[in-house]
Amino acid sequence: MQYLITLDIPEETKAFVLGLREKYSLKQERVLEPHITMVPPFKVDYAEEILIEKISQIKFNAFKAVISGLDFWSRKRGIIILKVVPSNMLTQLYLRFRNLLEDDNARRGYGPGQLFRSEFVPHVMIDKRMPIKKFLAVKQQMEKIEYEVSWKVKGFDLYSCEDDGMWEKVGSFS
Repeated sequence: MQYLITLDIPEETKAFVLGLREKYSLKQERVLEPHITMVPPFKVDYAEEILIEKISQIKFNAFKAVISGLDFWSRKRGIIILKVVPSNMLTQLYLRFRNLLEDDNARRGYGPGQLFRSEFVPHVMIDKRMPIKKFLAVKQQMEKIEYEVSWKVKGFDLYSCEDDGMWEKVGSFS
């Protein structure tokens, strides 16, 4: 079983992302609605109830998050994201998850930074794995798009996934 920890985004932003995917024929294999990933898919070697108990310890006051514009990365394939403006609160929350779960992953044989990147780059994925030729054409069309939204982050969500690739929400925490 795999798990994923996310932050929710406003409904209007989810609709915006889904609209871009449809307009530009960007297919996503994910069955999860658009979100900010706080902890990428990971596994634990203990019961789900223990994981829930551990992450329930993470408490924080609601804070403002801001999405401002699109960004484009190209590696072997193209990646298009909505940029989440970095903030101390987002980074602190990320580090709290990292500190809580890094020991678990060390026991499973992961070295430092294999689950958690050394630099946290909060974003909302629009598309990844796009062939470079298509990526360059879509990027040229999308570069003029402006989008900005802010909202209060009040909690986080835990999802689980069996081998079938279908993510299910385990719970919401605040």
